[in-house]
Amino acid sequence: MQPGWFEEEEAVILPLIKARNEAFNAYSSTRVTRSTKKRLREARKKVKTAVTEAKNKWLMTQCKKLNEAVGARR
Repeated sequence: MQPGWFEEEEAVILPLIKARNEAFNAYSSTRVTRSTKKRLREARKKVKTAVTEAKNKWLMTQCKKLNEAVGARR
């Protein structure tokens, strides 16, 4: 079972992970060049950014739900 933040943004994150894995395979299976290194670095950064954004979005959603629940009790 995946975390909630991942499940909500899976359609965005999975293609980025696939691209990162492909970049890593190209980086590790051939002679390292600037372009393969740059491609891998950029792919990793995109995954990291997408995961951070997904976590933040999920956390805000959870806070909103909690605030609404507390507000309904008053």
